[in-house]
Amino acid sequence: METAMWRMDSDAALRTDVVMVWTLDRVPEWDRFLECCAWLTRVLPRLRLRVAEPPLRIGPPVWEVDGAFDLAAHVRRVRLPAPGGRRELLDLAEDVGASVFDPARPPWRAVLAEEGETGRAAIVIKLHHVLADGAGLRRAMLALLPRSRRASLRPPGPPPDAPRHAPPQQVAAREFACRLGAAPAQIGAAGARLAAGLARASAAPAALPARAGRLARALGGAVTVPGRSPLLAGRGRDRRFDAVELPLADLKAAGKTVGATVTAAFIAVLLGAFADYHRLHGRTGGTLAITVPVDVRSRGRADGNNIVGGLMLGGPLTEATAHDRLAAVDALLRRARRSPLAGWSAALTSLSPVVPVPVLLRAARWAAGAHDLTASSVPGMPDRAYIAGARLTSTLVFGPRAHGACTAVLMSQDETAGLGLNLDPAAVADPSAFGRLVRDNADAVLALARA
Repeated sequence: METAMWRMDSDAALRTDVVMVWTLDRVPEWDRFLECCAWLTRVLPRLRLRVAEPPLRIGPPVWEVDGAFDLAAHVRRVRLPAPGGRRELLDLAEDVGASVFDPARPPWRAVLAEEGETGRAAIVIKLHHVLADGAGLRRAMLALLPRSRRASLRPPGPPPDAPRHAPPQQVAAREFACRLGAAPAQIGAAGARLAAGLARASAAPAALPARAGRLARALGGAVTVPGRSPLLAGRGRDRRFDAVELPLADLKAAGKTVGATVTAAFIAVLLGAFADYHRLHGRTGGTLAITVPVDVRSRGRADGNNIVGGLMLGGPLTEATAHDRLAAVDALLRRARRSPLAGWSAALTSLSPVVPVPVLLRAARWAAGAHDLTASSVPGMPDRAYIAGARLTSTLVFGPRAHGACTAVLMSQDETAGLGLNLDPAAVADPSAFGRLVRDNADAVLALARA
């Protein structure tokens, strides 16, 4: 999957960079902050590795030690322009997100942004998705960020010994053989669900018609791409970030009113906002094509790499109460997760190292252009966390848009759920109005918890 993500960078509209914004309750001391960053690059060795492509791009790229690693090339600080508020911070995050990585260096950077008179600060982090997926990032945060201000001010412990890396050509050959050899088994595992469904359907002759019908409908839903919204058909390279912070406990309680998850609750907020946005522009009815990334790791597997599949939903853009919309989204998610083909998207990426880049890009453009919204929910830090004496007050994630109209990521920090929106202004032509509608629909969903 990392191979596909890296090579999609050949098309600027398909770049898979991720921008995170950690808001802090105070400005950390600069030298102490640099010391923490240097330590993190030692305990997370991949932060000192760059990507090396094999000759002719045959086989997967490999991680290679950056022998000239320079922390100053990755970490800097700025002062936000007046008034130094949320909008100025998001504008900075947009600029950081639009910058291009130097392929000769590890694909990440961090900016400490001071908010002027408020005394607060934020860290804007840009990293390439090949470094880790959301689950991998969360594990790193849980393992490394101190839980008290005092602990975060102590000198960091000694870093582990530097990892030994085989020559890139040797690694490339080994990885190529290993991953290509594993591809049939991975695809077969995804197909086992289909075989099991067929077996169950034929086990009891009397129940065969009903079971076969259910299987056919599931297959049809899995291979049918929901229709995109004509109103959101425009695509461009600009980005517009917006953010909403929600009380996590209330969001969970709202979902429980219909037996739904936090993921269903925040997708219901977005679907309601898009439905209202369509009515604002004189459009009624239709569907919103939604992709929901899901972690498809085997149970108990702790892997920092990207192991992600995707669910496709067709969200109705009809007028509805917050309760009814939440129930409808929950039903859509349950149905999609039961699909016999739910794990195939991740399994098929095992073949990407042998797919010519032009073919990969064409397939990626088709898949990415088939959706309006990507909605990802990532569990965050359940407790307080600190860095260099400053407490993280919220975490916002702006995921790669990948040629869609909007990517929305929900990630929690302690008691706050941060919703980051990466909008394409060519598709959502009035992002300010859409942001207001997101807040209105969030209020309506949260009100379910207090009813």
